[in-house]
Amino acid sequence: MYFRSTLPNDNDAMILYIKLSEEMMVEIKQRDLYTLYVKSKSQPSSTDYEYTQPIRATDMEIFGFKVFIKERMLKKGDIFIALKAMADDENVESPDTKVRRRRSALPSDTLSSGSNATDLETVNVSLAVVTTGCRVYDPTSRSWQSNGCSVLPFSTLNETVCRCEPSSGSIFSLAFAAPNMIDFSTVWSKFDPANAAVYATLIALLLLYFIFVVVLRRYDGTDTIRSIPTFLCDNQQSDEYFYMIAVHTGLRPGSGTKSNACFILSGDTDDSGIRLLSDGERQGFETNSVAFFMMSTNKSFGDLSFLRIWHDNSGDGNTNSWYLHKIVVTDIHTDARYVFHCDKWLAMDMDDGLIDRIIPVIDNKECGFETAFSQQSRANVTENHLWLSLAIRPQKNSFSRVQRLSVILMLLFLTMITNAMFFQSSDDDTVTPDTVQIGSMRLSLKIVYVSFIGCVITVPPIVLVTYLFRNTSDKVVTKKKNKKNTDSQEDNDNDDDAIMTLTTKKKFPHWVVYIAWFVVALAVITSAFFLLLYSMQWGKVKAEEWLTTFILSFIESILLVDPFKVIIVAILIAFIMKKPVEDEKLTVNLESVKRRAKRYQPSENKQFIAFRLEVMAREGPPPAEVMAKERKLMMKQKEAKRAFMTLLLHIFFVSVLFCMSYINRDQRGYLYKAHIDSQLYESSKYRYGFSKVSSSEAFFNWTKDTLIPLYYPTSEYNGDGISVVDKFFVGDMANLRLGLVRLRQVKVKKAECFTKN
Repeated sequence: MYFRSTLPNDNDAMILYIKLSEEMMVEIKQRDLYTLYVKSKSQPSSTDYEYTQPIRATDMEIFGFKVFIKERMLKKGDIFIALKAMADDENVESPDTKVRRRRSALPSDTLSSGSNATDLETVNVSLAVVTTGCRVYDPTSRSWQSNGCSVLPFSTLNETVCRCEPSSGSIFSLAFAAPNMIDFSTVWSKFDPANAAVYATLIALLLLYFIFVVVLRRYDGTDTIRSIPTFLCDNQQSDEYFYMIAVHTGLRPGSGTKSNACFILSGDTDDSGIRLLSDGERQGFETNSVAFFMMSTNKSFGDLSFLRIWHDNSGDGNTNSWYLHKIVVTDIHTDARYVFHCDKWLAMDMDDGLIDRIIPVIDNKECGFETAFSQQSRANVTENHLWLSLAIRPQKNSFSRVQRLSVILMLLFLTMITNAMFFQSSDDDTVTPDTVQIGSMRLSLKIVYVSFIGCVITVPPIVLVTYLFRNTSDKVVTKKKNKKNTDSQEDNDNDDDAIMTLTTKKKFPHWVVYIAWFVVALAVITSAFFLLLYSMQWGKVKAEEWLTTFILSFIESILLVDPFKVIIVAILIAFIMKKPVEDEKLTVNLESVKRRAKRYQPSENKQFIAFRLEVMAREGPPPAEVMAKERKLMMKQKEAKRAFMTLLLHIFFVSVLFCMSYINRDQRGYLYKAHIDSQLYESSKYRYGFSKVSSSEAFFNWTKDTLIPLYYPTSEYNGDGISVVDKFFVGDMANLRLGLVRLRQVKVKKAECFTKN
């Protein structure tokens, strides 16, 4: 039988532990079991090898039969190991003394009378391979060298014993955990159409990727349109000063609103008065949306200090409430940025029931823990968490949804190949030294090493591709202008629209994005190729076991590890830095804004909506008496909805409980009851049943003639005696008596007894 391993360095020693099955270990009687042959680069034979040693029963240790191969006996690279079973009458040669001995010369108490060679050839053999080496730091070359150091044969899986010459510096030993190997000479012949679990999974992932690419491209296009700032419907053409307002709605369910919002922006020198937070086209704000508006004024307000915002609670149903995360106001002229952090409900039936709030500006350099944690957790979920950001990504972001999906696909494939490289099935009898186990969690040096290798394989490509996607500029599209004046005017308008779009400063030209796409394709194709080879190498059973293990660990990571990581990172950053999250730096061409504002003429529909909203908002927020009355009504409606939902949940619970009880009902219950009735209750000419009992004398007769003989039998139906074991059964010799027979007397009141005529 042959094994294959890897030696990372010529100066490393190799320790082998050979373990047989427990049944075979009990039956072994001969002293010499196997002859071990080891060779580098190719398979050894009994005449062609680099190292050989007999495996004796006396070599047994805790982890198996130990074989120590000192350094520089083998060459680094692939190492092939062969085991040949030995018979009792075979000559044995020691690799150390080279002395030939015959087993017949050994004491008779150590030998077996028969041969175990056949069993040794067919028995299951497990092999644990550990490579270890000793190094000394050389200050001249500033590297770790093995000069003057050797590994002693006393080394084990847990400890490496070194002997080194006196040297300056530190001494350390290293261990190497080899990944699963692929035998390219035989793997192609192991292709099995029945082993299709891994193939189908990879194909399904790629098909889902292309389907989601089509869907997410549409969302990216919609986000680009929504990120274009629009003018407030109550702007005046004569205004010369501009502010950009970014309204961030919360992530909580039902955070969006259809109510009409108004605000007052106040600064050191002046305030805006009551303004309408609407462009006259879009109604309200969606959950997790970021809406950009251009507000024009006749002069600057100075440094902004607070923002008062409210809505008229006019939305239908759940769309009347609003969870406002924050509002960011940017002075386009001075590039000053003011953040008004709210993170509260503007709703009559939530929190404190207020729909009118005064929000002070927060310090951009330092803020409280609660504010920092709120903003950091939102940023981690919507921006840094790849999986969740596919659905709840910020609208204006250079890292598109399609790019995020591609990075996720690359991360998934790299994680799969890393997991497959070091996967050990339940049938692999592996020995892991220095393992610390706490419940279901295990920690050892091998696990740490495998985790480190996994990070080295997955993290650098992911970080590189993400960095390139985030910092690559958009493609510049040039349009040819028509010579006609009308067409030229339209082109100018389109150019102004393009300039109005918010842009970010990038570090790389657009062609760098193709490098990122190439890295993604290379990682996915390479990982898929080697996953197919691993599945063929393993076979159907082990491949399906790996796939099941990976899917379960992946689901556990998505549902448990990632949310926990998002919360922990947000807490640490908020506790240490206590700074608000900085959004991407957005710039707007001021001259383009002014030109567009001069030409901006709202449609009649916009003018009507603006006039209606202005009339409604002229008196400010609704009076306190009206709000209290509406709040009381809404709380009653909320309680009614809660009671209705509770009723539905109870009905659902009872239905599920009834279905489970009915489905799991034992169908043999009727047969049990019928059998007991035929044995005890029913009467015939051969049996005195309980149905004939009508007096105390009849009851005692039934007990003596029927009950006791049935539950405590002493003979067969033909009069033959029964064994001690059969006495534990009842009279039918089919049912077992579990305990004592108990009779319960139930007394009833005297009354008329009705019988059938």
